[in-house]
Amino acid sequence: MTLVWVFNGNGGNFPSAVFSSVKVAEPWIAKHSLTGVLTQYSVDTPSADMHAVALAQLDYQAGVSAQAVGEIRDASVAVAAVWIFNEGRTPLPSAIFADEEIATLWIKRHARFGVLTQYPVDIAVYEWVIERGYFDPTRSKYRQDPGAFSSGYQKHLHFHEDD
Repeated sequence: MTLVWVFNGNGGNFPSAVFSSVKVAEPWIAKHSLTGVLTQYSVDTPSADMHAVALAQLDYQAGVSAQAVGEIRDASVAVAAVWIFNEGRTPLPSAIFADEEIATLWIKRHARFGVLTQYPVDIAVYEWVIERGYFDPTRSKYRQDPGAFSSGYQKHLHFHEDD
């Protein structure tokens, strides 16, 4: 079973980072003094009610772990990226997949509507766009909160009722 940790910063509509372990996630959260939720999910196993199953959760207040809910299990991630499907404007994933084709088939089979986005593992979207030269935080007039950051440069697909 492949497990990942997804960080949703307070104020963000989409996840801002995916990590292979808490050990990798916590230094990034602390570095930016972020507030939000780090949730562990199993990849490719959405539940019957069309929501990704949260296995464990850590709440962060200004970068400090406040409490753990559920058993914390880290497993090595065998993927460099995952596909996260979000329905509507909810920040919590409906499903997480290792493969775009499997994700697309699941979305169509269950007639779901929303956005399927590719996320790199163990690098936050904020750092990912800066490393690739897509975003320069020193020149941007937009808010630069790494915990609530998403990017149109990530590969993503929109699924509408008309599709």
